[in-house]
Amino acid sequence: SAFLLNLSSDLYKFTVTVLINVIKTLATIIILILAAIGLITLIYPTTREAVLQVLYSIKDQAVMYLR
Repeated sequence: SAFLLNLSSDLYKFTVTVLINVIKTLATIIILILAAIGLITLIYPTTREAVLQVLYSIKDQAVMYLR
């Protein structure tokens, strides 16, 4: 019984550790992708204009929904 309890506890710790590492890795990848999009937006003028239009549209819709 003690062996099964210890095994269960170790399995729980291992699972939680793996899940935390997966979440950290996914968050890092998402941040890197967003940073790359930001750099591309700053470098290329046509992309910058398109992103600004989208951001203004999002802001206008948010203001409309909040009223």
